[in-house]
Amino acid sequence: MGCKAQVRFMSVKTALSRSGLPDLEYALNPYVGCQHGCLYCYAPNYVGDTDVKANWGRLVVVKENLGDVLLEEVLKKKRGVAGLGTITDAYQQVESIYGLARLSLKILLTHGFRVSIQTKSTLVIKDIDVLMKYKDRVDIGFTITNPNYEKAKLVEPCSPPPAERIKILRLLSETGLRTWVFIGPLIDFRDGEFEKDMEKLILQVKDYVDVIYYDHMRLKPNIYLLDDPYRLMLVKSALNKDTLLRIIENLCIEHGVKCKPAFSDIKQQKLYGNSLDEVNG
Repeated sequence: MGCKAQVRFMSVKTALSRSGLPDLEYALNPYVGCQHGCLYCYAPNYVGDTDVKANWGRLVVVKENLGDVLLEEVLKKKRGVAGLGTITDAYQQVESIYGLARLSLKILLTHGFRVSIQTKSTLVIKDIDVLMKYKDRVDIGFTITNPNYEKAKLVEPCSPPPAERIKILRLLSETGLRTWVFIGPLIDFRDGEFEKDMEKLILQVKDYVDVIYYDHMRLKPNIYLLDDPYRLMLVKSALNKDTLLRIIENLCIEHGVKCKPAFSDIKQQKLYGNSLDEVNG
């Protein structure tokens, strides 16, 4: 699963950061950088480590003392909802080696915090024992932008195939865990099949989610550095956002699925709620 990346280590002073994301009081990111290397990712714009930023998807920094710092913080901070992996995927491939997501999950849940996980990775299934033990205080969401693997891997080159994500989504849902899907950003691959693809995706996941969230393509500086045709495709998807949003909303109504926009019209810096302190610890 995924692509190989160079690994570095760092010590951090903080683990939990204040989050500006809706319904999250805190953000926790066990790693800096993300092996998935998604072309549309906004995170490189908020990373203070210039090496990680320049080698997005190829370099990941492991917060080696995260567990010790988090243990101190959960005794002092007010309990709330922590987003696990808001600017990195906490379950990217390196998690299978270093286990910082699992460690963080156990610390947060045993100290009375709620945890919301968002991932593209099937590795989250390895923590099913912890998730089930605290099922009333966790939810798990999968980001899926397109059900077609050939299309998805164009913009998510090192992420697991969508079908594998949906399989794990189903398994988690069938255990009674609260699950959801994030369709975002909305990407029009300019092949005339956007509506067909979105309908297929909605039908594939609707029985295994409490809600489907969606969001349009939000242009960030790193997008303009991409080579064509990716830059052009993503820019056009952003410019055509109203049409794409209307298609998603109509499909949700047609198929009786609870769907919600992921974000309200708030300032971009609040939208993602990640400061350099959060990114770098």
